[in-house]
Amino acid sequence: MRAKPLADHQIVPQGQTQDHWLLVGASPDGVGLDLGRAWVRRVQSTARVIAVDGGLKECLRLGLKPDLWVGDGDSLFSKRLTASQRDQARSASGLSADQWVSLPVHKNQSDLGYSLQEARRRFGVPHSVVGLGFTGGRADHHWGGVLEWVQFVRKKRCEQAWIHGPQESYGVLSAECDPLSFVAILGQTVSLFAMTPQVRGLKLSGLHYSWHPGDVLRPGTHGLSNVVTAKRRGARGPSRTRVAISMEKGKVLVVLPHATPEAACRFVRENGISGPIRF
Repeated sequence: MRAKPLADHQIVPQGQTQDHWLLVGASPDGVGLDLGRAWVRRVQSTARVIAVDGGLKECLRLGLKPDLWVGDGDSLFSKRLTASQRDQARSASGLSADQWVSLPVHKNQSDLGYSLQEARRRFGVPHSVVGLGFTGGRADHHWGGVLEWVQFVRKKRCEQAWIHGPQESYGVLSAECDPLSFVAILGQTVSLFAMTPQVRGLKLSGLHYSWHPGDVLRPGTHGLSNVVTAKRRGARGPSRTRVAISMEKGKVLVVLPHATPEAACRFVRENGISGPIRF
C-alpha cells in the first residue's frame, strides 16, 4: 500500500551540499548508545541529525537535537496514539511541526527509506551519510536497512555512506564517488560484494589480496575475506593502516566484521565522517 506523499517542502537544488548527515535508528541490538557516543565525539555539531522513528529516543539519550524526525511511530510509542497525543510527544521532544514527518503504518518503503528521501528534499546532497541503530534484530529489517543505503548511493546522491553496528560496519562505494578510505587494525577482515553486474578497475590499498587490472568483480563471493595488512609506521597501540578502495565502473558493498562492540566503537571513533584519524 502506498504512503501519502511527504510534506511539500522546498526542494534544495540538485548538487547543493549540506556536508554530513547522521541518521539514528531504534538500535534493536541495544548498544546504539555506545556507538552514538563514539560518533558524537568525532563530529560534534557539524552534521545534520535525522531521527528515524524510535531513533528519537537514542538522540535524546545522546543529547542530540534532531533536525528532522520521520517515522510511523511503531518503534517510538508503545501504543497507538491520538493526533493530540502525538503533538504532545513532538512538543516534548523540542521539535517543531515542520520538523516532524509522520508516516502511515502501511506503506511501500521503510521508515529509513522515507527518511533519506525527505532529508534529500530538505537539505540537498550530502557529502557523506552515517547510520547508527539500523542493524541487528530481524534479519529482513537488518538487510532492508543496508540495501536502503546501497540504493541511496546508487542514485549518486552522496560521496560516501556508512552504516555502523556493534557486529559490523557497511560502507557503500560507487565509481562516481571519491575513493572509500578508512583506518583499520592489522588483520581486520574486509569483504567486498559487487552491487552491480560488473565492477571494473577495482583498486585496493592496505589489503593483502590485490585486484589485477582487467579483473572483474561480479556478484558472489569473489571479494570475500580480504585482510588488512601493510603495517603503518609510527602507529601506537594495535597496528593500524589506512585502507583505500576505488573503482572505474560499478558499485560495491564493503563489509567489516567487528570482533567486539568495543572494536566497533573504536572503528567509529577513528572513522568519523569528517575523515579518518591519521596516525
